[in-house]
Amino acid sequence: MSLGSFSKATLQVGIFMVSSQVHAAFERDSYRDIRLLGRGNAAIADVTGGAAAFYNPAGLADTSTFSFIPLDFTLGGNKNVVTSISSVTSLTSSDETLSQKFSPLLGKPLALQGTFFPHVAVPHFMIGFYDYADINIEYRDPVFPRLDLQARNDWGLILGGGLNITPQIQVGASVRYMKRKGFDEVLNMATVLNLTGAYLLEIMEEGEAFGFNLGTRYTQRIGKSSWIAGGVVVEDYGGTKFRNADRGPLPETQAQKFNVGLGYGFLIPKGELKFLFDVKELGDSEKSSTKKIFMGTELNVPFVNLRLGLFQGYWTAGLTTSIIPFFDLDVATYGEELASAAGLREARYWMIGFRTGLDMKKGTKKKQRYTLDGL
Repeated sequence: MSLGSFSKATLQVGIFMVSSQVHAAFERDSYRDIRLLGRGNAAIADVTGGAAAFYNPAGLADTSTFSFIPLDFTLGGNKNVVTSISSVTSLTSSDETLSQKFSPLLGKPLALQGTFFPHVAVPHFMIGFYDYADINIEYRDPVFPRLDLQARNDWGLILGGGLNITPQIQVGASVRYMKRKGFDEVLNMATVLNLTGAYLLEIMEEGEAFGFNLGTRYTQRIGKSSWIAGGVVVEDYGGTKFRNADRGPLPETQAQKFNVGLGYGFLIPKGELKFLFDVKELGDSEKSSTKKIFMGTELNVPFVNLRLGLFQGYWTAGLTTSIIPFFDLDVATYGEELASAAGLREARYWMIGFRTGLDMKKGTKKKQRYTLDGL
């Protein structure tokens, strides 16, 4: 799928149940990895490979392989996506008013997320292209129509690197260039009844920015079969501020975040079991502490990875199969809190992903082993 078609499609579809509270709390994650979502999106203490550039670039210090991942694609939504997607037309075209355009979707909130992340990793370094879409809209109240519209598509380049300061301490940094298009609006009755989809072009936010992540991690082996780890990340260091040469509406600045994580893992027969715990956005006093907590567990055995977790108080689950050589199939589900505190109002996502590529690991002197890159 090309960048143009992916960006256009993701910006034109998706409906999500939101309120005025939800509108103010629209999440601005830079990227969400389907495998990490299956275990509660907890990753700071153990993530490696390309995804480390987003979650904790210190994990790139543990990247000791040469990986080429030309396809890393995921797509997901809520249960209404399948039954309602055929009713969605272009948001920004036709002479229909917004109320006519969205009338088939009244009472059918939808959610849509998607990623495209081809990348290359060499020891201690990665570079890649990414496209991440997160779209939430709700058309509600036929008497006093209202359209809550939150849609965002980021695409750009990311690169990062990590170093081992000591055998236990790693540090890393990443920088990403991104272009953003999206909406973050609550449209009132007059707008919904009288204006056409072309109005959305006038309020579309567009901008470009550079974002920086800094991270460190400490890992301690316990005997020969277990380990503990802790990590600290400054995400969007200094705040990620958008600019636009056309002087149109700019997206809001993405605030700096301070995240910490812990992990514990141990070897089992033919595999590994690990437990992760993250607390994110520690400096945000306006956000409920229950919405900052992410926990997960992962079981890695040959050809299968199983995951469970908690994302802001809601259960998550995931599965990766690698039975077909050089190809991974990922499935995951997770719930996200829409209200002011965890446990009040859930948005449940169901996701599927496809991933293919080569990871060239140094094996025995007799031959080199070729497998798909993994976390």
